[in-house]
Amino acid sequence: MKTLIALGATNILLGFTSFALSKHVVRSTAAFNIQTNVNDKRITRYPIENHHTTIAPQKELATPVKIKKKTPVPRIKIKTPVLLPAVVDSLQEETGLDDYNYMQLMDKAEKLQAYAIEHGYSTEYGFLVNMGMKSGKKRFFVVNLSSLVLMERGIMAGSKCTSTGMYKIDCTDSSYKMIGVQPGNSSTCKNGMVLQAMNTIPEEEVDYAVVQSKGCPTLSPAVFNEVSTIIYKNEKPVLMWIFDTEKESEMVNGN
Repeated sequence: MKTLIALGATNILLGFTSFALSKHVVRSTAAFNIQTNVNDKRITRYPIENHHTTIAPQKELATPVKIKKKTPVPRIKIKTPVLLPAVVDSLQEETGLDDYNYMQLMDKAEKLQAYAIEHGYSTEYGFLVNMGMKSGKKRFFVVNLSSLVLMERGIMAGSKCTSTGMYKIDCTDSSYKMIGVQPGNSSTCKNGMVLQAMNTIPEEEVDYAVVQSKGCPTLSPAVFNEVSTIIYKNEKPVLMWIFDTEKESEMVNGN
């Protein structure tokens, strides 16, 4: 009997001990769920069973700045200048020769050579211009006076005011002045007559009237460059003879 009583008391004691231990474990577990870190100054309080993930609030996006588009500036179309043929009287048919007479040209070259030798001008090259030919034809000639050989031809514009006769080409810094060497055209220098170039003078022969000046002989740029080389290389002035075979023939015939 006593033994039974002792066993019962022991069981009661064990039960009470188990209950006390279970309370202690619960309290200890709850204590572990309170994380306190004084040094980091961070305190987090939440029981495990009530834990929820906290999403950090997103920063508000800045208001987008509207970029002002540059207003396109309208481009002004500049018309490229068109170099038109120099036509003065295209509605009227031009009179004159379409080609030159070789024997007449060589006769002029021999006379120009003799005049250059007699008056101390360049005997290497000389220029001949037949105003009796049409202005759209190659009526400007470069002649080698030492061998009397035709070297170059080109279109030369002028006008009815262009004075015939012999000229010496005076090379200056800005132009080629034409100075008359005969009594009939000795005043040409005072009138400011020069040998010049214009890019509207065609390189090849045309069937219309080409007149660009009020009297000054005008060449195409390509022919003018060749003439310039000849003028610069010669120490003595180069002669140019402007003549009109049509008017000369009229004088011979007595008209």
